[in-house]
Amino acid sequence: MAKVNLQDDEYIILKESNITPALPMALATDEVIFTNKNIIYISKGFLGDTKKVDYFLLDDIKIIDGNVQIFEVEKYNLKYLEIDFKNRNLMFSFDSGYHRKKWIEEITNFIKSKNDNKVVTKCVSCGAQISGTRGRYAKCEYCKSEQIL
Repeated sequence: MAKVNLQDDEYIILKESNITPALPMALATDEVIFTNKNIIYISKGFLGDTKKVDYFLLDDIKIIDGNVQIFEVEKYNLKYLEIDFKNRNLMFSFDSGYHRKKWIEEITNFIKSKNDNKVVTKCVSCGAQISGTRGRYAKCEYCKSEQIL
């Protein structure tokens, strides 16, 4: 596995090697890691050397009408996993459909459970919009008062 920089409170949920990027005639040399904060895509060369490490923030995954934007798509006669982020997308293929379905399910469940605890409300002091995690303190960015959401 390539060296990746995890944050102190970041942990690995799933990881796979022998990943095929969404390029014509590409080889299955890449790696992908799903953590509680990122999806890390490691592009490798033919000899296994690390070419590039990309970090995709989980918080940037699009959610439309409550649906996490992660799909199985077909391209270049292969089935790929596609994840739509706010400003870019990530597409790659596994050796088997089992892995693709498992990743879709795990990422979707993680994102939904993470968002189930988010709250957006009005500050009790000034009425500005305030957001955070249900049951935790949040500080209003305008009047600096704190309240439990």
